[in-house]
Amino acid sequence: MSADSCAPCGDAARSQPRYTFAVTPAGREMLIQAARRTNIVFTLATARACAWDSLATAPGYQFTTTSADTLALWRVALEGLATAGGAKGDSAGALGVSLLARIDRATAHPVRMRTEVTGRLVREAGRVWLIGPQGCGARLEVKGSGTDSMASAAGTPVWLQGECRSPGSLDFRGGHALARPQVDLFVMSHCPFARRLESDLAEQLAKRGAAGTPVIAVHYLMFWDPDRAPETRAASLHGDAERVEDGVQMLLRDSQPQHFWPYLRLRAKSDEDWEVLAQRAGVPWLAIEGMRRLLARDLDDMLMAEHRQVLRDFPRVAGSPTVYWQGVEVAGIERVPGLHAPPASSKEKCQN
Repeated sequence: MSADSCAPCGDAARSQPRYTFAVTPAGREMLIQAARRTNIVFTLATARACAWDSLATAPGYQFTTTSADTLALWRVALEGLATAGGAKGDSAGALGVSLLARIDRATAHPVRMRTEVTGRLVREAGRVWLIGPQGCGARLEVKGSGTDSMASAAGTPVWLQGECRSPGSLDFRGGHALARPQVDLFVMSHCPFARRLESDLAEQLAKRGAAGTPVIAVHYLMFWDPDRAPETRAASLHGDAERVEDGVQMLLRDSQPQHFWPYLRLRAKSDEDWEVLAQRAGVPWLAIEGMRRLLARDLDDMLMAEHRQVLRDFPRVAGSPTVYWQGVEVAGIERVPGLHAPPASSKEKCQN
């Protein structure tokens, strides 16, 4: 179904609940082993319900079903396996308890198919509505944190993704405004193509000043690495050094914005320690020390939050650098009025 459909939640399949839970390879084998104690049909259905999901928050095996009764049968099968002594030892017991808990959480928290919509987001009497394309007339109530800030009385053009709760209601799961005068720039801090663009942009901004220059919001691209510990799973293409540099630039972006672009201009031409470059960019040494403490304590949380936000609001970004202008991806920064591409610019990108 296209994003500009007149009734994006009209298909009943979109609001049908799905029950899903992640498992380790050992957990997958235990659940299939439990199913084997019933019959071959249930065993085959259990095996088919499990698949590798590389797009999940934590990539790995996922069991998925649209039937709460199937969840109940899996629970009964696991309990039967334990009663019959088919899963012995402390590690097997802990795995079995974990599987039962995951089944219970899946039962309590069903999910629904992601649906993409475009239209105008309108705020009326404390509620938020998505008004469909011109001539459509459909109104879809949008619920969830983040919608009210994008909506307006006149209607803000938006792209959203969410879960259909009913034919007339959508639970917000991310999105961004369209047609606002803002550049969203997606980069990897060690990507040479992104560094070249950032250096040139820093020079353009220094010459132009704030007047007449669109807001440029910089976002950092990572990927889920299933081989890392869960708290460090947001990985960078260029390794741990890039993870740290991403964190440095995120802190400057959020807490020292006046020094952010001068730092990027220096970083594009130097591989010196970030503390040295930050001081040259004008960051006070006490602020540098505070940044050092935050990086040591909170880097993993910062990277995970950045990665989740990018996936939520701009899920199709594929490489560094990628430019969005007014909420829509464009071929390059030269498509933004008043800005130009670096000399000898190419369309090369760093790809995860």
